[in-house]
This record gives sequence, structure tokens and C-alpha cells, in this order.
Amino acid sequence: MRYGVGIDTGGTYTDAVIYEIENRKVIASNKAQTTRDDLTVGILNALDGLDIGLVRQAEVICLSTTLATNACVENRGARAKLLFIGVDPKAVAWAGGAAGLDDPELILYAPEEGTDAAFWDAFVAEHEEWFADAQGLGIVELNVDRTHAAYEKAARKAVQAKYKMPVICGYELSNEINSIKRGASALLNGRLIPVLGEFLEAIHTAMEERKIKAPIAIMRSDGTLMSERFTGEHPVETILCGPAASVVGSSAVLDEQNAVIVDMGGTTTDIALVRDGAPVKVNRGIRVGRWHTAVRGLMVHTLGLGGDSAVRYQRKNKQLYVDSVRVMPLCAAAMRWPEITEYLQKLQDDFRKHSLPLHEFFYLVKDISQEAHYNQTERAFCTALKKGPVPYEEAAKLLGIEPYTLHVHLDRLEKEGIIMRCGLTSTDIMHLKGDFNVFSKEAALLGADFVAKSVGKTVEELCDWVYNEVKKKLYFYIAEMLLYEQRPELKKTGLDTQTASMLEWGWEMSQKGMGKHIGLTFQTPFHLIGVGAPIHIFLPDVAKALGTECIIPKEANVVNAVGAVACNISASHTVEILPDDGGFLVNSENGSTVIKELEDAIEFVWPIAEKIAREDAVSRGAQEPLTIRRDVKPVMAVTGYGGELFMRCEVTATAMGVLKLT
Repeated sequence: MRYGVGIDTGGTYTDAVIYEIENRKVIASNKAQTTRDDLTVGILNALDGLDIGLVRQAEVICLSTTLATNACVENRGARAKLLFIGVDPKAVAWAGGAAGLDDPELILYAPEEGTDAAFWDAFVAEHEEWFADAQGLGIVELNVDRTHAAYEKAARKAVQAKYKMPVICGYELSNEINSIKRGASALLNGRLIPVLGEFLEAIHTAMEERKIKAPIAIMRSDGTLMSERFTGEHPVETILCGPAASVVGSSAVLDEQNAVIVDMGGTTTDIALVRDGAPVKVNRGIRVGRWHTAVRGLMVHTLGLGGDSAVRYQRKNKQLYVDSVRVMPLCAAAMRWPEITEYLQKLQDDFRKHSLPLHEFFYLVKDISQEAHYNQTERAFCTALKKGPVPYEEAAKLLGIEPYTLHVHLDRLEKEGIIMRCGLTSTDIMHLKGDFNVFSKEAALLGADFVAKSVGKTVEELCDWVYNEVKKKLYFYIAEMLLYEQRPELKKTGLDTQTASMLEWGWEMSQKGMGKHIGLTFQTPFHLIGVGAPIHIFLPDVAKALGTECIIPKEANVVNAVGAVACNISASHTVEILPDDGGFLVNSENGSTVIKELEDAIEFVWPIAEKIAREDAVSRGAQEPLTIRRDVKPVMAVTGYGGELFMRCEVTATAMGVLKLT
């Protein structure tokens, strides 16, 4: 038999599976906690729950991870910077924020001055202070299609002659014309290089310790594979590889032609769509968190909602909310540091309402106490954390500042993942509800009691609120995604306040029944497939509210690892057909052609799309025979009078085949 091993490292758990390639069957699986301070430990713990003899027989080790996704959502990563060549700063100020380019200190502008080496050497020397503390650099020029990236290449040569930082050019990531999105992709890529580098290093260490010699492949955001070398240079390609793995894994263990895949992990929930047996993809760049990139991939809505999402309250009005930020649950933290329970008990004994999260703790993830580019306050605080977690109020005392300004001094350390917090989370609430019983229920109760009293609720009311809020968020985002798919024009501006209010109303009525005068329901024929450890707690009620069925596969807890090793090679190519003076204009690699009838235009472009998709799939490593899927999608716009206007027709060919391992 031929075996492959799939490994998925998420923010909370690391999963591993042994997969029989020919029969597409999971032989064994195991879960272990992700160890953020040393990823190797969690990977070894996951592998050690499998038959090591079969693992050593594996022909390939396939990886997926949500580390890059989580870093995007939580706005964490290395201190990367972006050099824009020939781009107008006013254009970036106007449009950059929507793509994630909202920090002017990270962007430097250069004129288009040709490829003269002396000019670029002088430019780098002139801005030495700006380049000096960068941990990664992206370089993007405006007219890359005209110059064939000549300026990007010349600037990179000058930078790398003086600095040993990783540098990526925009042309290496995408042929996207939009320089803003290329800039966001390049900057994000620089931020993610150490995140993925740490992961790959941990994988290699684990494989060496267990004498595993199989080659490594990593999932891309489009659900296909790429080489380890390519991943190291292009980590931005993995920003949705975790969600992509959940889609591929779900398709591998279930035979659902039309479904919404909902993957809830510790940090994020990823929602994707399978239509006619294939995952729906985006053609115009992935959005994750605040970033709008030029990266191609699956259509995935990622929201900061998971088992480790912080349950907090507003400082001013004491309103509860589930934050998008991941913290270590108090119940888990107390198992590692028992003194946390003691402090929470003291906080309870001497209870006083406070607008600050006194129940939260800071702990050290990476030691930077000797690194010069952090200031003295940051280094001193990290040195103090070596002894163990520090409560919020004690942290302010350690730094000699007011607790109300603490977040200002520690913001950079949190964003870069140097320190993290322990706090009340959905996982703590699950312990109090009896749905999860692995860690310290006592610590969870003490933390919940502090938060509940701070907002004038009982612990029971707090728990009910959290469960309802998580379900409501899932309902809202699933319905929103389906609305966008049915009415693409809504994507341009997002849902307006009235439509969003209707969705909120739909959820309330699904829980409380019809209103006094009228009822409202949103329904879908797509089944909801739930994967991820906590999803079975929340998704059934959401499916009921949407009038559909919820399916939780038996492999739900490890489906991402299944997806990593079960994925096929898949390549797509889309040709657009545009209206043109009573006919239809086709723009393709073969030039422009006008055809009178739409059906004839579709038949004309189909062989072009199929040929390119097939060649691309083979070049990525797929072996014949290939399956070719045809997708014809008219794109309509709604006029001001309520009618529909034909905008374009997208003809997409998708070639799918198994990975060629020999």
C-alpha cells in the first residue's frame, strides 16, 4: 500500500493523519496541543500518536497550517516594510487602507529612475535608517508590465548588497495590474516569512528526530500543493492554506455536491462554498483580516471567531463582546501555571468593578530581551515574564505606568507575537456549560464570575450570552457569504445597514419565533458541514435557523490534516466574455475577437480555457487522466429601476488530477 502523512498546525491544536493514497482512506489520526513557544514539541506529540512504522513508509509529508491566516487576522508578524517605486503617495493614502497599507511608516517611495546601479546604491544609503530595522522587505513598482520589473530587480540588488534581510518583488508574487494589491501582497509576504520559516524548521526537526525521510509538500491557498522551497520564498501563498485544507478534507470524507464548509478552530472560523462538487474560487485576490491581496485562492470568509476568542467588555459602557483576538483560555493557562487560579481567587475575594480586564495575564512567547531594536521598556518587560505570567494590573506596576496606558506600551510586542495574553474565552465557557472538560473548570469559573459581575450579569447569563453570540456571528457570516454569491454586486460595497439589520432580525426570529406583525427567515438548500473541535456545539442551531441540515463528519477534529494529504492538483483558467456593440468581445491569450451570439462565444473560448488549465495542472505535478470541470457564470448588475444588466460572462475550466509522486 502507498501512504501519505498529513500534518496541520493551527493556533491551538496540531493534527496528524496517515492516509492510504490509492483508496483515499484515513488509516489513523491523532491530535496534540500546538506549542507556540516551540512548534516541534506539538508536531512530535501529534506524530507519536501514530504508528511510526507506517509514518516512515510515507511517500510524501503534506502540510497545512493556519499560522499565516491567524497572523493576518490578529495583525501579527515580522517588522516588514514596503518600497514603492513610481507609485503616487496620494493614491496609497486614498486607497491603501482598504488593502492593509494603513501604516505610512512602513512605506517608502522611490521615483522611477531606471536601472542605474549607482542611483539605487545612493538611494539605499540615503534611507539607511529606514531600511536598518526592517526584518523583511517588499519592492513593488507601478509600471511592471511595461518595464518587466526592471526597477524592482535593480532596487533589490542594491538592498541585498547592504542588508541580509529577505526581499520579495511584486512580480514574483502576481501579475496583478493593481499596484496597491501587489504592494499589500509583498508587505504581507515579508511579515509572514519568519512565521512560515519557524513552522518549516519545526517540521524538519521533528522529521529528523523520528527518522522520517519523505519529501515535503505544502498546501496553497487555492487547495493545491507547492514545494517547500517555493513556500519559504512565497509564504503569502499559504494565507488560506488551512481553510483550503478544511474544504479539501471535507470533500475527501463526504460526498456533498453543494455545501457550506464551516471550520472553527481556536483562532478563526473559515467559511467556504462547495458548488457542483468543487470549491468556489476567487479570481481577484484573497481578503484576510485587513489585507486585500493579489493572491489567488478559494473563496473563504475568515472571521476572528474561535474557541480561544477573548470574551471582553467595553471600557466605557460595559457591553460584552467576543473579540477577534486570540488569548490562551484561563482554564488551560491554569493547568500550566497554577498561580493563575490563586490570583483569580484573590481577585474574587477582593472584588471591585473595573473598566480594565484585571482578570487577564501576559505571558512570554519569544525572548527578545537581548535584541537591540526593541526599546528598554519592552526588553525589561520580557525579562520579567521569564519568571511566569503577570496579571494586567501588576504589569503596569512593573513598568511604572498607569494601567490605562498599558496597551500603548505593549502594543508592538502583542502585534509581533512576542507576548500573548491569558483571558476568558469561549473555551472557558464550554467548560462551564459542560461541553468540554479537559482543563481547569475552577479557573474558568473564577474568570467568568469576574467578567459577569463587572457587567452586571450572573455567570449563567454570561454563558448563555456567549453561546448565542457565537451562533449569531456564524449565522450572519454564512448568510452574508451566500448573499454575496447570489448577488455579486453586493461585494463592492458590502451589506448596507438595512440588509445587515434584516439578517440580525432573521436570527432573532429563528430563536424567538415570529414577530408581532410579520415573520422573516433566510434559508439555503446548501448543507452546512462543520469541522473543527468546537463546531458541533454551535453549528446545528445555525443550520436549523437557515432551514438546512448540519453534517459533522467523524473526522471533523482532524479534517485539515486529511485535506493536506488528500488534495489533488487543481488548476483553473478563466476567460471573460464582454458585451460589445450588439455582440460579445473575447479577450484571451490569442487576441481579441467579437462574436455575435453569447453561446457561440462560450463555445469559442472553452477550448482555450481548457487547454491552459490542463497544461497548468500538469506543470504543477498532476498525472493523467485529468478531470475537467466547466463553469459558465454570467455576471449581472442591478439597475436603479430594479432590472438586471449583463456585465460579463466568465467561462472557467478547472483541471483536476492526483499528485504524481514518482
